[in-house]
Amino acid sequence: QRSTQTNLGIVVAPAAGWLASLDLWRIHIDSNINNISVNTILANLAVYDNGRNVQRGPVDPAFPNLPGPIVGIEALNENLGGWRVSGADVSLQTPKPTTAIGRVWARVDATYVEYARQNISNTNTIDQVGAISPRWQSVASANLDRDRWAATLLYRYRQGYNDVILLPDGTPHHVPSYQLWDAHAIFTV
Repeated sequence: QRSTQTNLGIVVAPAAGWLASLDLWRIHIDSNINNISVNTILANLAVYDNGRNVQRGPVDPAFPNLPGPIVGIEALNENLGGWRVSGADVSLQTPKPTTAIGRVWARVDATYVEYARQNISNTNTIDQVGAISPRWQSVASANLDRDRWAATLLYRYRQGYNDVILLPDGTPHHVPSYQLWDAHAIFTV
């Protein structure tokens, strides 16, 4: 397994107390050794129904043209081919001014995945954007420090995607975007 990684980043302070950063990244892994997930095997039976990953029972004499029932699935460690992923991380943080209620500031971090592709074999390339890597995800926080108190309101966003496993009728199962809100406070004794 061999990896080549490229990163290019810049951090700027456009005004007093402000911080902004942009990181562009690309990762190439050749001869990736890992196990294939059961979901990937089931979603690509034509590729993995080879006697190694999918074991079948005897053919039913009533249906001689159909393969036997699946009796086992093994997610073995294999050379999964190449893995290519690239994207950008962006970050912005405000100053931390002292106000009548304490020091208040905000921060936003976001990741954009340009592409994420895995070559399972010479003829099978899987686009993983959405399935494993969401196109967009971000975290934003609003923070307050006052004396022995600290409080944070956190917002997380992840863009929706089409699931790897299809619905019984063969159509994609779309998982919608989701948002999570968290709040916490700390008091130091």
